[in-house]
Amino acid sequence: WWGYAVQNPEKVEESSVVRKGGKGAGKNSFAEILHRIFKHHSMEISSTNHLTGKFNKHLQDVLFLHANEAFWAGDRAGEGTLKAFITDPMIAIEAKGVDAKQARNRLKILISANADWVVPASADERRFFAPTVSDRYAGNTEYFAALKDAIAGDELPAFFDYLHNLDLSEFDHRNPPHTAALHEQKLLSGDS
Repeated sequence: WWGYAVQNPEKVEESSVVRKGGKGAGKNSFAEILHRIFKHHSMEISSTNHLTGKFNKHLQDVLFLHANEAFWAGDRAGEGTLKAFITDPMIAIEAKGVDAKQARNRLKILISANADWVVPASADERRFFAPTVSDRYAGNTEYFAALKDAIAGDELPAFFDYLHNLDLSEFDHRNPPHTAALHEQKLLSGDS
């Protein structure tokens, strides 16, 4: 997924990574790496309004979007907007006081949350990849200090080079693997 994002910045990803886990487990550490790679074409949001609200001009030039605790899976009104941002080649961009216009969608969306129910996942879900976030290093300040130093140091260009040269010939970005964490999202999204 990240290799595709780096190698195809002009394209929409067509699937989104969902990282659900406990507090302090490091869900957002990878987002920091992508913010550094995409620089001024990246954004972190923590409000549903910034993701699915009416005025969204701030998304026009964004390639990497980190929705950090910014979406409630039960928001039926915002569900369609979220899904369109993940898969549609064109999206409506609207600035306050200006008519909406069509723009190319180039978003690669990472969703991070502590909540149990993070995304509206259907039984035949194809938009979300939900890897399990381990709590192995939760609260381990030494581990995260070393990780922070690595992100700020020489390791970042090497990781970018790795992603840029990764062989994606057998990778289908439209067909993420189904995981136990995604299955949980499907169960939580189902009708009672």
